[in-house]
Amino acid sequence: MRGINPIYRYLSGSNTQIESLIAQVNNIIKLDHTLKQVLDADLAPHCRIGNIQADEISILVDSPVWATQLQYKKSEILLKFNKIDIFKHISRVHIKVAPCPDKPKWASAAKQTSLQSEIGSQCLETLASTTPDAPLSEALRRLSRRLKKP
Repeated sequence: MRGINPIYRYLSGSNTQIESLIAQVNNIIKLDHTLKQVLDADLAPHCRIGNIQADEISILVDSPVWATQLQYKKSEILLKFNKIDIFKHISRVHIKVAPCPDKPKWASAAKQTSLQSEIGSQCLETLASTTPDAPLSEALRRLSRRLKKP
């Protein structure tokens, strides 16, 4: 039975598979940084490199909206790539929608929902105060109070 080896032996040794993997990850990080310099300032924060194989690059985008924007600029991006040594071999760009794992969807959705509820509540309260029909006015006020509750 073999003994337990610490992980640092595998990471610092001459394990070619791990060295190759680490080199590939470092390469993708460098390429991702270069990609963000090539892209427009509004588009760059929403894009990252997924993978590079042979003559094609996969760019991951955090929403379909940005994927569409990137799709429109695909030929312009390829022209810019041809001017940069590390991207000269790229002739095809694949765009994939893949939400960024470090941005939870619920964080922005909860804030937006509470803001919408507050605005909706104010609108209903205004409508209730201007409605001459008493039962309708009371129903609108009840609905307004419900929207205010967390």
